Amino acid sequence: MSSEEKQRRELYKRKRNKWIAIQSVIIGAVLLLVSIFVLSYKHYNQDYLINYNEYGKLDYKVYIHKDEFYYESDYLPSGQSYIAEVIDYLNLNFKYEIDFEEDVDVTYSYKIESYLEIVNGANGGSKLLTHSINDQPIIASEENVKISGNMLLIDKTVDVDYEYYDDYAQRYLKTYKPTNAICTLVVKFSLNDCVNCNQFKNKTNNTDTISFRIPLATNTVKAETIGLSEANGSNTIICTNEQGKVLFKSLIYTFSTLVVVLCIGLVIYIYLTRNTDINYSIKVNKIVNSYKSFIQKTISEFDTSGYQILEFATIRELLEIRDTLQKPILMHENEDKTCAKFMILADDNMLYMYEIKVEDYDKIYNEK
Repeated sequence: MSSEEKQRRELYKRKRNKWIAIQSVIIGAVLLLVSIFVLSYKHYNQDYLINYNEYGKLDYKVYIHKDEFYYESDYLPSGQSYIAEVIDYLNLNFKYEIDFEEDVDVTYSYKIESYLEIVNGANGGSKLLTHSINDQPIIASEENVKISGNMLLIDKTVDVDYEYYDDYAQRYLKTYKPTNAICTLVVKFSLNDCVNCNQFKNKTNNTDTISFRIPLATNTVKAETIGLSEANGSNTIICTNEQGKVLFKSLIYTFSTLVVVLCIGLVIYIYLTRNTDINYSIKVNKIVNSYKSFIQKTISEFDTSGYQILEFATIRELLEIRDTLQKPILMHENEDKTCAKFMILADDNMLYMYEIKVEDYDKIYNEK
């Protein structure tokens, strides 16, 4: 083989090996991305805890009729008893705050409703009547408000017509004269918060309420609040990032499919670019690696003159002769690595041989 032919052969092999290496690197890089996506998916698939503090507060003022002679101020402060006859309306301020230890997406809605509640006190508090002004209990509300950050703050002030409810309750009692009836004006603040997590720990739902209750149809009244103690303290939410899970799951499926396609493409490329020269090297290496304990390599070319040569079509047939004669298999490959001979010398001048060589070498690299 000329030096020019050797250069062409080496150039072809280098180009082929280069493209195989490039495709292998690309497959390795995509596999690395898949591994990163799998680890990220496992991270987002685990629940994690976020601590938060919540604070609920209710302030109110009791406004009196302006023509009342015995009172110097327009309103009376919270926390005391009142003469029902002098009350005009109630001014209530609801505050609710949640502080998370880290940024959390929160969507919330709240409503404040007022209604008259009449119950039968002698029958376990069973309801007799629930009534709102114009049958519209909700006097303030806000929905689908999203806060990105670590704080949720609501500060809302409403006025409630106490005199209307008190007159309505007295007319009801005068008309029907129920025994043991208890009349109460209820103003209730309800917060529905939807944190981007599974659920609030140790709670049956995500609704927090603060209720203001003041008696009606009686001479002296004193208000009470319900739910403030539950609305103050530290809690924990159990969170999971559903968006992250969906994203990385999709990426895992997409890039895994890409890996399969690239691997198939690499196998097809390797198969289509194999020629008899490359097939020759593969066959020789396979035989040497499989039967190296039976094969002895020779450096110098063996002179076959004077021997009766018997050629075999497969290496297995030569191995059967080796097992019968208990002779070593001699191997010689020419300098150009285009022909390899495997031989067994017998005592009767017989030479058993299996030969692998590159056929039509001139046509492999478009030679004429």
